Amino acid sequence: ILASLAHNDSKAWDLKLSQIAFALRTAPSESTDNSPAFLMFGRHPRQPLDLLLPSPA
Repeated sequence: ILASLAHNDSKAWDLKLSQIAFALRTAPSESTDNSPAFLMFGRHPRQPLDLLLPSPA
């Protein structure tokens, strides 16, 4: 992902680094069926869309 982004936009790839890291940390692994964030913290992190939608009561 990072190599492709650096190739397309070689001047501003570092501005997208936090978004890339978040995407990698929240993507489920094929071997565990869980994301690294879930395995580390025991819960799924809130994603940007979660902030826009009302939480279930």
